[in-house]
Amino acid sequence: MLAECNLIYRYDGSFDGLMCCAFESFEKREMPQDVVPPGGEYLSLFGAKQIGTDRHKAARVKNWIGTKLSPLSLDLCSDVMLTCLEEKELYILKYLHLCHAEKRCMAKKYDNAIVNKLFAAVRHLGNEAQHLRGFVRFSDHSGVLVSEIAPKNFVLPILLEHFADRFPSEAFMIYDKTHKQALLYAYGKSDIVPLEHFEKAAPDAAERHYRALWRQFYDSIGIKQRKNHKLRMSFMAKRFWPDITEMNREDEKLQIESAAAETAHLPTPALQIEAPKER
Repeated sequence: MLAECNLIYRYDGSFDGLMCCAFESFEKREMPQDVVPPGGEYLSLFGAKQIGTDRHKAARVKNWIGTKLSPLSLDLCSDVMLTCLEEKELYILKYLHLCHAEKRCMAKKYDNAIVNKLFAAVRHLGNEAQHLRGFVRFSDHSGVLVSEIAPKNFVLPILLEHFADRFPSEAFMIYDKTHKQALLYAYGKSDIVPLEHFEKAAPDAAERHYRALWRQFYDSIGIKQRKNHKLRMSFMAKRFWPDITEMNREDEKLQIESAAAETAHLPTPALQIEAPKER
């Protein structure tokens, strides 16, 4: 019989760490009040239990999910870990206990409140990743393609496959400002690493030229009489705009202001009037 306990599980934030939380929950036959990653807040009136990450225990839980339930359940749990769903770890634990009670995979039981919550989160993750496949804009910095994004979900593992396939012989970096993580790729090798702060170098003349060409192309294919800002925002959410070259014109403004400042101190040439020549 599963009983709720007045405890908060704390873990290292990894998927294996969460699987160890599931192991602890099943072994002790208890459901914690919450499962909190590093830096996460929890109600102080509940005690905290630190759950260590044990690869052997994690492997046992993943093996049970993949074989006794189905690979679909394992994929669902790992995908939910990438979402911005609040209390996602607790929902995953509840889902696993639901499957255990029913003795079968419940991943397609969409009328269940827990399953519906998980699939809604995964759908949001997939939609955001699909948008960013088209909205990521790279800038060339000394031979490295660099981009910044600010997603709600942790989409870097999903974007890796897409951009590695598109640029297999390039070196590129995508910095996630929301989660302070960077996707690094160079000639077939990749990694996702924590990066607390990142500031792109100012674009050089060649990069400014390419940005101007892209903006000129973007502006030239548009039809002024058919502009529809509401419709555009439905396809390209406004939160993406600051990181999209054609929507963010700040560097153009800075370039114009810089040029104006450089010429402001120059003396005005004297107006010379020539006398009319005799015919």
